[in-house]
Amino acid sequence: MAKRTSSVSGVVIGSIALTFTVAITVGWNIIFPFYFDAVFTTEDSTGSKVGLWILMALGDVFLVLVILAITFFLVNTIKRTKHIRRQLAFIDNITHELKTPLTSLSLSIDTFQRREIDDDMRKQIIKRMDQDIQRLTHFIQHVIETNRLEHGERILRSEKCDVKEIVDTCCSRIRERYELEQEQLTLKFDEENILIMADPVGLESVVLNLLDNAVKYSQDDIHVHCVVSSHPEEHRITVSDHGMGLSPRDLRQVFDRFSRVSQQSHISGSGLGLFIVKQLLKGMGMRIDAKSEGEDQGSQFCIHIPRKLDAEL
Repeated sequence: MAKRTSSVSGVVIGSIALTFTVAITVGWNIIFPFYFDAVFTTEDSTGSKVGLWILMALGDVFLVLVILAITFFLVNTIKRTKHIRRQLAFIDNITHELKTPLTSLSLSIDTFQRREIDDDMRKQIIKRMDQDIQRLTHFIQHVIETNRLEHGERILRSEKCDVKEIVDTCCSRIRERYELEQEQLTLKFDEENILIMADPVGLESVVLNLLDNAVKYSQDDIHVHCVVSSHPEEHRITVSDHGMGLSPRDLRQVFDRFSRVSQQSHISGSGLGLFIVKQLLKGMGMRIDAKSEGEDQGSQFCIHIPRKLDAEL
């Protein structure tokens, strides 16, 4: 809390200092020429006039340098403030992401110990416990993966990968995880045989992340579409949904670390998933972009795989 207050104070002080310095600069350029005309006449020496003009120019240079320094300080303070806010939001997410499944697990264990339960209820409780454990595992993997990427400890392999096989496997796992019907998560291949050089584990993690997000943010109306297509310059894996969508502001920062989409804050997540996706793809020589018509208009994420990664080359 002290860091946040300090950063906000820095922004206020920097803004006041910048405004004050700009005002001095404007005043300097208005008052000095006026004083110049009042003091000197046509009989005054040209050398004195040149000297004062040089003095005015030096004053302008000095004030401009001060303005640039304050601007630099202000920009860095604003960036630091945003980073601190995201870190605090991340800590809040950690608390929620750990507390919720742990509480659920504790209640499930307590139910087993205190009550006589039938087979159907036992199966339901075990299933819920399994979901809680998967949620915890998924969250911990995200934190570990982020740390490894930041410290350069994530070594990406390069081997022949069948894109169809990887994407098909990912879709099957997501259908199983969320108990989806075939029509709720559709898969289309414009070209069946796409072989590329990439890290199969990394690419699978990316596709799983995108599909998982698409399902989570679809709310009750789950209709997710995954399309694998080939184009003259690249292959594409496109994941689209008809869910909550992204505002223009959210689109600009959706791949940032600790970023949480404003209207989706009630949905569980660490704010690290798409950051990991972008970094993994970057490490494999690929890129990703996001599109959305706005809130409640769905969203689309497209992985671009350059043809230079084709295994046949």
